[in-house]
Order: sequence, then structure tokens, then C-alpha cells
Amino acid sequence: MDSHLLANTGWFRIAVQSLVLLAETDGLCKSATIAQELKAHATFLRRVMVSLVQAQIVEAREGRDGGYRLARPPESITLADVYRATRGVCQVEGSASRDISSNARVQQAFSEITCEIEHSFLALLERYTIASLMEKTPNPLNMN
Repeated sequence: MDSHLLANTGWFRIAVQSLVLLAETDGLCKSATIAQELKAHATFLRRVMVSLVQAQIVEAREGRDGGYRLARPPESITLADVYRATRGVCQVEGSASRDISSNARVQQAFSEITCEIEHSFLALLERYTIASLMEKTPNPLNMN
């Protein structure tokens, strides 16, 4: 699989902002409210939230009184967790064989390099949590 570091930066950015908002909210928060607060399209936001639910970062309750909330404390959600949920970790598919074209070998080598960059990036993201990001946020959202 070819890795494109930060190819889904929009997903990652919206996911992080959504998690900060959920951490600052008591109870459930509706997707329409999150989308409005983040100025994001509601359909796009719901797709991002599905990836966070699947990664067990967020819990969802369906129905009229439904919404989203964090599945665990913000101190235990790293930015690497969020990145993996919205992007995934690259996987290098085997090594280049001698009978493939020069272009394919270059692509394979570049893929290996970008994968290494992505792993370094993930190591950096492991150092930050949603809680630590909230500490750096000058104006908390008032969603209560």
C-alpha cells in the first residue's frame, strides 16, 4: 500500500477538533451541533465520527436523544490514536523484485521511505493527548 503522509488531514483535523469539543461537553453531543460548531459539513462529520466509533475512541447513541461522547478519558486518547482511526498505518507490500520496471522499484522505495516517515510521525503524535491539546486551547468551547 502506498502511503501518503497526512493525505487525510481534513479527517484528522475534524476528528481532533470533535474530540476536544466532546471532552468539553457534559453528556451527549449531536452530530449537527458538532458540525455547526466546527463549520463542517454534517455528512462529512458523521463519516469521521464513524471511524472514531469503530476505533472505540467515541461512543454513539442513536435516536432522537442520541449523540456522541468520548469512550474513554481525554488523557488516554493520543493524537496517534486519532490519526490511526482516520488514516491508518501504512503497510509496505513486500520488496521489489528484479523483474519489475524501474519506475515500480522507485515507487516501492519511495513508499518505504514515506512509511518510515509516517512511523516517526506517529511516535511524535503518541506524546500528545486530547487533554494536553485542551490545555493549549485558549478559549474552550462552551457546549454545556
